[in-house]
Amino acid sequence: MDEDAAPKVFLEDRQHYMFVMEYGEGGVTWKEMLMKGRVEPSTTYRVAHILAKLHTNSRGLEWVREEFSEATNFHQLRIDPYILHTLRKHPDIAGQLHEIADILQTRKMCLVHGDYSPKNILHLSDGRLWVLDCEPAHYGHPSFDIAFCANHLLLKSIHFNDPVYLREARRLWTEYWRGVDLDGKSVLEREAAMILSALMLARVDGKSPVEYLSEENRARTRLLAKKIIRDRVDSFEELSSRVEEEIRCENI
Repeated sequence: MDEDAAPKVFLEDRQHYMFVMEYGEGGVTWKEMLMKGRVEPSTTYRVAHILAKLHTNSRGLEWVREEFSEATNFHQLRIDPYILHTLRKHPDIAGQLHEIADILQTRKMCLVHGDYSPKNILHLSDGRLWVLDCEPAHYGHPSFDIAFCANHLLLKSIHFNDPVYLREARRLWTEYWRGVDLDGKSVLEREAAMILSALMLARVDGKSPVEYLSEENRARTRLLAKKIIRDRVDSFEELSSRVEEEIRCENI
């Protein structure tokens, strides 16, 4: 990532699991901004390109592969509570969700943050963006990060019934794929769309549902996500169009 996309570490004591890092004075999370209606295309653009640079610069690096080969945290914090728990609740689409879980655990290409979401992106008073909290980081499938982040914008578009969040999801998606340099991008993008549909359902019926959706909006999201998964939609354009139609119908 860019040098200023994370706080500087001044001191570390690995023996005692301690470190001292830079303090982000006056910072506000991207999630707080979005929930207050503060939607800035320039922030979305930077979020996309920070992620694209992380994936591009770490692809195929042996030392990164060795340092982040352990994916237990990712399985315990993402695969099990998001995908496997959800498929146990929805046996009618268990096959599709198993396929997505397998994709996430078999393709290993670069460093994956694992929790690349608005709550972990801090907007500092001087304009910098910091990426925080990478507990599930591992060497794995890059499509997870972009799907995980875009999902939050899609869910907010449903929560607020506001296409502005959908617009930013499309911006995030477009700018990320434009900026990232990975082999087989067309396949990765299709897989990202499939992962995204599973995450939409997981944030309603998984072990870690988003806190802001009403029961009505949970039901809307559940029906929409299950239809997308059942139809095996592997195009973000198609997926986002279905979300757009859902918002439009609700606003009529």
